[in-house]
Amino acid sequence: MKSKHQELENLFEQVMAEMLELFDSMTEQQMNRCLVIGKWTPGQLGLHLYKSYASIYTMKGTTIEANRPIDLNLPLIKSVLLNFEKQYQAPQEVVPSADRIVKKKLMHGLQQRVEQHREVWQQEDVSRLCTDFAIPQYGPFTRLEWLGFNTYHTLRHLQQLTEQLASSTRSL
Repeated sequence: MKSKHQELENLFEQVMAEMLELFDSMTEQQMNRCLVIGKWTPGQLGLHLYKSYASIYTMKGTTIEANRPIDLNLPLIKSVLLNFEKQYQAPQEVVPSADRIVKKKLMHGLQQRVEQHREVWQQEDVSRLCTDFAIPQYGPFTRLEWLGFNTYHTLRHLQQLTEQLASSTRSL
């Protein structure tokens, strides 16, 4: 039987592969085309994900032993990020610019960040509590929780983008 952590790692691999494949399947023109008025372009969404994956520096930063269950926050993270009824305001640090997205540069950056996350899964102790940065509403996350956050966050945006792409195709 697979552990919950192995299931999350498998989901991470699946979600990241789908995300990279979806962005790779688009032309640069498609990445920069607005699909829904008032929403980010697919390229801006990719840049938002890239910026949010900067949490890799927190995961590779200072850590301490977690004196709590290492997956304590995962149910809450999952329920918040996969609640598609709610809209959230992105923190300024991860809001994409309005500049045209260069596909090759974005893809390279996303691939690098995914690989860095993969290295944490495979080489680091995911039970360690990261102390360099905390999301105010949650407090510090373990590496496992950060990996889960990025997995569910990507899954959320992947589903939103897939729906927007399907909707824009139907309206043509």
